[in-house]
Amino acid sequence: MDELSEVKTFVRNLDEKSFEKHKDLIEKHYDSLDVEEMAQIFPFTGKYPENFDENTFNNLLIEKYVTSGKPEDDYVMTLIKDKQMIFDMLLDTYCKEKNTNQQYFIIEKIIFLFLEFGKSIKIRNDHLINLTNVMNLQLSFVLAAFFAQNEKILDGTPFAEIFLQRLVVYKQRMSGKCQNHIEQKTGLEVENEPFIDLPNTLQEAIEEVDECRLSPDIFTFYIFTAPVSILKIYKNSLFRYFLLGSSPIFFTVFIERTEEVDSVLEYFFTKCCESERKQIIQSFKLLQETKIFVKLQEQIKQRLKREKVSQITRDELKKVFVDII
Repeated sequence: MDELSEVKTFVRNLDEKSFEKHKDLIEKHYDSLDVEEMAQIFPFTGKYPENFDENTFNNLLIEKYVTSGKPEDDYVMTLIKDKQMIFDMLLDTYCKEKNTNQQYFIIEKIIFLFLEFGKSIKIRNDHLINLTNVMNLQLSFVLAAFFAQNEKILDGTPFAEIFLQRLVVYKQRMSGKCQNHIEQKTGLEVENEPFIDLPNTLQEAIEEVDECRLSPDIFTFYIFTAPVSILKIYKNSLFRYFLLGSSPIFFTVFIERTEEVDSVLEYFFTKCCESERKQIIQSFKLLQETKIFVKLQEQIKQRLKREKVSQITRDELKKVFVDII
């Protein structure tokens, strides 16, 4: 077998170890590989072919790695030159996606992209329109709030403001859970109509959720916009409602903005059931790239020495915090 044939054989199942072993041989015959093979070794080389259309190669890489569903492929997004193309594809896919779990996966990719390259990404008008029309509006609230926090600008106007106008101030619908609760308590049939006005303050929002007039997902907006001091005052009420919401990002943003690690862990270890702990651990996972993560990991490590928790919880924590024994 000649050298080129040998290279073509092992690039099909390349890993980091074998790439280092055959690196010189790959570089020698790189220009003789076909485009698919160049894309296959891209995570190791970060190299674009010289005599091939860059946009076409970007599309190939995005299709191969960004939509792969493998968390380890997030790194490849940092190597792809056109970050805007990645974002456009992710948001277009999100707006068409009907599977909620898949939507969460896409949101995580978008958040990763914004954290790494937020300043170079623009939001198009058609993205805004599509976001208001997707099946799951609550997940769109998460995205809108995230964009607002990162001060994304669209046509000179803050994204959150346009989004609010587009939804006629969020058109917040009752969750089926709230509706059923009211009907059971009162015997009255509740019309599932959108609420036109948002509560003015976090306290008013808590009161309206308490009275089942609003879904807990309304806190997606306030968790990003309320002053940190107010979030701390109402933390115990918020913790209860975060677990009723639709996204792990609630606890994530609360911890990142307030640095209230102690109170969150106290709630986690003393007030939560197994399924709730699992949900909060997903929030911890989203903090892995933040400065608060080391503090969180150390405090969990200390709490585990004195708290009685199930093996299931310990195993879930180990998946996120590798230094926990």
